[in-house]
Order: sequence, then C-alpha cells, then structure tokens
Amino acid sequence: MGFGPRERVKEKMMGWTIAGRSRESLLAAANAFADAEVDHGLRAQSLAKIAAHRQAGDRIIIASAAVDLIVHQIAQRLGITETVCTATAFEDGKLAKKLGGPNCYGPGKLKMVQEYLSLNSGFERRDSHITMYTDSRSDLAILRWADVGIAVNPSPKLCKAAPEYGFEIQDWDAPT
Repeated sequence: MGFGPRERVKEKMMGWTIAGRSRESLLAAANAFADAEVDHGLRAQSLAKIAAHRQAGDRIIIASAAVDLIVHQIAQRLGITETVCTATAFEDGKLAKKLGGPNCYGPGKLKMVQEYLSLNSGFERRDSHITMYTDSRSDLAILRWADVGIAVNPSPKLCKAAPEYGFEIQDWDAPT
C-alpha cells in the first residue's frame, strides 16, 4: 500500500494498537487467541499432517511472520517445540513500539530459518530433507530452498507460481 517496509508497518500497527500493554495482558490475549485458532481456525487436515510428520520422526518447526507471543502459544498447543518468528520487545514490562528483531517475512524468513538451524547442533543441510508448507507467495525463497515445497490452499499469486517452480498444490480443507 506504499506505507514502507512491512517491518515498519507492523511496528506502526503494534504502536497504534497494543504497544504499552503488559506482557501478562498480552499473554492472556495470545492464549485466548491460540485456543480459538487451534480449536476452530486450523485447516481440516492440519492436525493429521502434523501427526504424520511426527510419526515419521520428522523435526517440525513453525516458521511464521506472526509475532512470538502468538506463535509460541499455538505451537505449544500443537506439541511443537521449535519456532522461528517475529520477535516482540518489551521495555519495563510493557510492549515496545519496535520489534525485537527482524520481521520473519519473505526472504528474511529463509535467512532466519537458516540461522536458527545453524545454531542447532547436529544440523547439516546436505544430510537433511526439508518439506515446507505455505499458502503465500511471500515464502517463495524458503519454498525454493526446501527439498519439497507445498502450496497449501495457496493465495492466487502462489497458485500461479506453483507450477513454474514445481510446487505441489494441496487442499487441506478437502475431506481425507
């Protein structure tokens, strides 16, 4: 919309809406949101896909542009212990008007995932098989980096790009 980089837009929106609120009040709101999201907001096949990866012994990491307050709560409810997301910052127990790090979006998401994996002992890219699921064309960089890129109920832009890059398209709202 021409407002500037997404990171700045996210900071402005947080500044206008929730900056200055206490960590405790934001965690309460994040918990309520996570409960509703897991109970009613997931695509029909989401839990089955997570269970299949878990049963296969796969490492599951949520990488999201959403802020840590929300991502960590949703991950916890899904039994996922690893996340890469946009960090919030607090000053004197209150949410700051600035993010606590880079926005986990677009090519930045790939960089953040790579940095996260490099800090975890035992990870070697050449010895790993990575499957990435997304609905957004903004994740094109990380989809291309993965061994398997899957467009789940993709946005129109990702739906158009998927065949060009060989990404499978899946409808997780369809009955199994």
